[in-house]
Amino acid sequence: DQVRQLGHLYTVLKEEVAQLEATKADQAELENLCLRFSEGDQESISNVLSNLRGQVSSLQGQVSSLQGLASDLQGQKEKVSQQREAESTLPGGKRLPLRSSTEPKPAHISLLLARSKLQEIKQELGEQQVMTKAALEQLVTKTAEQLQQQLDKLPVMVESRGQGQAEGQAVCPVCSTDTGTQLGHLQCYKRLQELMDSLMSQQAVSKVSKVSRQLPGRSQQDEEQLKNIQVSIVQLQRDGKELSSATRSLMDDLQQQEKDIK
Repeated sequence: DQVRQLGHLYTVLKEEVAQLEATKADQAELENLCLRFSEGDQESISNVLSNLRGQVSSLQGQVSSLQGLASDLQGQKEKVSQQREAESTLPGGKRLPLRSSTEPKPAHISLLLARSKLQEIKQELGEQQVMTKAALEQLVTKTAEQLQQQLDKLPVMVESRGQGQAEGQAVCPVCSTDTGTQLGHLQCYKRLQELMDSLMSQQAVSKVSKVSRQLPGRSQQDEEQLKNIQVSIVQLQRDGKELSSATRSLMDDLQQQEKDIK
């Protein structure tokens, strides 16, 4: 409000100055007045003097008005200065530092800080994506190696069980106790193997799902690679189930032969 009042007073002051400029007599008017004084009669001279006195009175009134406006303007300036000084003073008596025209504005500083923070977040996400990809590849490789090791051991297990079955057929009924003990061991091994396969499958799937959920900013290529990895894991699980089924069938045959021996 005070700033608007100052603007209004300044406008009025400009108008008064313009009126003063308009009432000034130029050199031609002065020469004309001198000519009238020298050639005119007493009545014309009196009229001119009366007009001049009226103009002088008007000018004096305008000067008084201008002085009042100037005084009001000075008072408004002092009030504004006091208000600014009060606003720039802290509760502890300290003054706020005046901001230089060359200093960056708060909005510009906030924009720079936001850009810097965004750049840091992008860099962290990129590093996290690289680490997550490496961890996922390592997990898939380790799981595939473990499943391959189990597949490699299966033929040896089947062969050893076949040999044990042949030896069991050759053993007389009196030696059936040894065969029963071996059968118990095989059954325990079968249960342990199934439990291990189930745990490994669940662990692999849960790790892959967890890593895939934590992976930020995945591209279409990353999605395709992840799907291929999941398909490979599912296929390995199916192969493991088929091998477990074959092992179970062999165990059933072994149990049947044990019953026949008894």
